[in-house]
Amino acid sequence: FARETGGTGGFRTDRESQSLIVGAALAATLDPGYTVEWKSSAGWVNLNATQLLAAAQIVRAHVQACFSNERALGTAIEQAGDPQAVLAIDLGQGWPASA
Repeated sequence: FARETGGTGGFRTDRESQSLIVGAALAATLDPGYTVEWKSSAGWVNLNATQLLAAAQIVRAHVQACFSNERALGTAIEQAGDPQAVLAIDLGQGWPASA
């Protein structure tokens, strides 16, 4: 959860921000001339529809990478044969970079 919500590509990825970017991306899909003032981790930026859709894809890819890694680690834990095997699993591996 901490990795998922830690941000990526200058965009926040907490659950509220994910919802906001989805809404803005929907507006950009419906109106190619749509622009938005967006508060990134570096401050305010103006995004046109193309940039907004690219940002939404970056956020979505980050969240999906987190979910996929969580699943892979969960599977490794489930398949571990004994407590020592569970302890040998590196829970810090495979996460996307947060920024």
